Amino acid sequence: MNDGVIMKLRLLRVFIVISILIALGMLAPVHAGRVYPPWLRDDEPAPVYPRIIVDAAYVAEHYGCEGYELLSLYSLTGDQAEILANRYDGELTFQLNLEGTRWRDGHIPHSLPLDPTLLLDADGGVPDGATLRKTLKEHGPRPATRIDMESEFILCGGTVQLQSLAYLMLRQAGVDSVRIYPGGIDDWRSDITRPLVHIIETEQLVEMMSPTAATGGTPRDFVLMDLRHFTDFSAGSIPGAVNLPSHLFAEGFQSQLDLHWPNIDPAATPLVFFCYGTDCIRSRLAATKAAHLGWRNILWYHGGSQAWIDSGHELEMQPASSAY
Repeated sequence: MNDGVIMKLRLLRVFIVISILIALGMLAPVHAGRVYPPWLRDDEPAPVYPRIIVDAAYVAEHYGCEGYELLSLYSLTGDQAEILANRYDGELTFQLNLEGTRWRDGHIPHSLPLDPTLLLDADGGVPDGATLRKTLKEHGPRPATRIDMESEFILCGGTVQLQSLAYLMLRQAGVDSVRIYPGGIDDWRSDITRPLVHIIETEQLVEMMSPTAATGGTPRDFVLMDLRHFTDFSAGSIPGAVNLPSHLFAEGFQSQLDLHWPNIDPAATPLVFFCYGTDCIRSRLAATKAAHLGWRNILWYHGGSQAWIDSGHELEMQPASSAY
């Protein structure tokens, strides 16, 4: 029996096991890290099942925390997948996955998009563990920031086939703890109190700013924060933005809100972050922190100040008022 057949049999076994665990997880309550079959009463001794399947509460508790990586599973389809495959250079990049999924339209804070089929070799087989680990280590929100392979990984959403494939790959790559949140973004969205991060482009930001453009000043119906260093902000920023250098987030975020947007409702008001450009992750980190503070509709202008300039807009001098 050749290696390809053996790997396919392993994948089939993982698929079956995960399917059973998902079915069990959907029916069974989680208590103190253990899953108990629903037909057992609380006062009866219960067998303990490994908690591979987790729910939204578990994800909400751990997103953005040190030692945890969230991967939102999506499948690239059609011509777009072919285009991306032709561009694929052997490294698993954030931009590669970002462009081909609906992750942009709303994702769990601090999660990263991943199509695990991009990790398959040229023959459609699962590579060996060392190759998988090397390739997975290239994944991250920017070249200078990679995922931590020593973390616990939580696989969010996707089909059972994608979950099985990603689970097998991570385990083969030497990841000790892999959990699955089967409902993923669809289940996450079902509760409107849970935060979502959306990627927006220049056109969307311009449209949001239109009501303010005629009068100038800080927008009233959404929050716009520039996370760049104060010296860069002083040289010019997107009109209406308020400066909050990322290293001052803890002491400055609420103070800036109180000064420029008093009595703002974090549950209903869009919050826009931007920084230097696609190689900057300040907005990603700020979005995660804001989500933990109760903000629900968080918009990440991924292109940042560079995309604003590249689109033909100018950075303008802004009032240098701050509350920190």
